[in-house]
Amino acid sequence: AARAFVVLAEQAPQPLDLRLRLPALQRPLAVHAFAASRIEIDVEVRGAAAAGDEVVVADGVYTGTGSKNLDFGGKLITVRSASGDPAACIIDCEGSGRGFYFHSGETAEAMVQGFTIRNGYVTSSSPGSYYGGGVYVNGASPIIRQCTLNSNQTAYGAGAYIQDGAPQIVNCAFIGNAATTELKYGGGMFISTG
Repeated sequence: AARAFVVLAEQAPQPLDLRLRLPALQRPLAVHAFAASRIEIDVEVRGAAAAGDEVVVADGVYTGTGSKNLDFGGKLITVRSASGDPAACIIDCEGSGRGFYFHSGETAEAMVQGFTIRNGYVTSSSPGSYYGGGVYVNGASPIIRQCTLNSNQTAYGAGAYIQDGAPQIVNCAFIGNAATTELKYGGGMFISTG
């Protein structure tokens, strides 16, 4: 049975005892809320969430090591903002790291929806090297929907770098991203097939 995890910003930890019905699933889900004053989204993505689960992130600005370099590790889950408004739910990489890294064969059953991913910056010593300042997809095919990639930087694909995968990038905006080397490959997005 699929589960939903609700990530709350700026509140004391408290479990919620709720039942809700998500239209796409047409069945009740148990909702578990995990909260911290400095939320780490990664705890839910890597730890608690299993195939088919949904991690719902409350509106706010998310910073720190657990809120960037988010790696689904092959899990077929959805990570989405509660409001669906990327202007209201922001992953700020603070000039070190990227928002999301897909490299474990994730399919279209893995989805990110409704975030602004900003201030990503990766180098050759970063996981996945200097590809994709905001999002790096390598050999995977997730869905990235209704996201804004803003002010990210790296050598190749500052907003997003796609390599040997077939992701769906749907209704996303690429604003102010910059390739940083003299070669300047893909300020907004770079797609490589080999």
